[in-house]
Amino acid sequence: MNQDISTTPDEVDLRELFSKIAQGKKTIFGFAAASITIALVLVFVVMKPTYQAEISFLSPSDESVAQATKFSFEKTNSSLYKDTKEDTKEDTKDTLHKDTKDSLYKLYLNTLTSKDFQRQVFDKGNYLAKSNPNGQEISDLDNHFLSFVETLKIQDIKKKKNVLEIAYENPVVVTMQGSDPSVISDFLNDLSELANKRVVESFLSTNKRIIQNRLEEIDQQKALLLLKAEKQKESQIKALLESAKVASKLGVKDNNFDSVISGQNHSMPALSFSIGGSQELPHWYLYGELALLQEIELLKNRENDDMHVPEIILLDVEKAELEAIVFDSAGISAAKINQHSIAPNNPIKPKKSLIVAISAIAGLIFGVFWVLISAAFRNNQD
Repeated sequence: MNQDISTTPDEVDLRELFSKIAQGKKTIFGFAAASITIALVLVFVVMKPTYQAEISFLSPSDESVAQATKFSFEKTNSSLYKDTKEDTKEDTKDTLHKDTKDSLYKLYLNTLTSKDFQRQVFDKGNYLAKSNPNGQEISDLDNHFLSFVETLKIQDIKKKKNVLEIAYENPVVVTMQGSDPSVISDFLNDLSELANKRVVESFLSTNKRIIQNRLEEIDQQKALLLLKAEKQKESQIKALLESAKVASKLGVKDNNFDSVISGQNHSMPALSFSIGGSQELPHWYLYGELALLQEIELLKNRENDDMHVPEIILLDVEKAELEAIVFDSAGISAAKINQHSIAPNNPIKPKKSLIVAISAIAGLIFGVFWVLISAAFRNNQD
């Protein structure tokens, strides 16, 4: 018993399909050519090229940090550094070096990313005119500035994983995009240079202020010590006057050091009543009235008590060392430039080749559909 097998009318004949495409190849290539032409006009005429400039830097060098630590208060302060024990002085020096390095670098990075500081660089470098070469009227300067620095980004270069650890530092990279490669490149260089200058000046200014505060503290401490010494001198004079009065009443004019040393003083038993149970001989007996009065006269005529107070001598030495510091920014840097920004030659966008290629493919596809749809309409009409 035979069964008839019939074909459906909706089956597609590939040979007929390719034949229709071949017949409409001029149309297809025409769409492709038109698409390519439009793409070329867009990428070369309409779309402005966008360039990306970059600058990279590292933390400040050890030489720069060593120069900076010369002006650090912890380094110049005798009580905090110079009197440190030898076994811990090296650790203190290393800690100070690391803290200074981290402080400078952190402040440098914070300054770079500060919009307020970026605006100062923008205004100081006249980047309003540089970013607007045609001299178009700008109604909102703030928005113009924000759009100018909108693409400025800071990023770390990460180490690859699963590789042998190497003792090197990852540079920090700052990138910026714009239509004028020289303008964005100059802005990055100016931003880095002025940020470094700002940080170094701030570092020195801070240490100047700290040292000035310390100098004021030294003057206050000296004044208190002198006041204390004056009170002690008055008390000493009062005690000597009392001893001199006793010596005068007892007729002890001269000192009795020789008699005490030789043990030949026969009046010792007679003086036991006045001396009492004390094991030390009183000043009026040892020195006598004349010596006590002379010492009182010397104390009254002493005009300067500084040399008689050891603490004041140490403070004077510290003050002289602090006042001898001459602050100089030479050799100090908050960061080490790894690569200055150079104006790029090639834009990062638009991707001209990619856009043209995609346009050509899109034109071919659209042309094929157009040919097939046109053929289908003609068949329906027939």
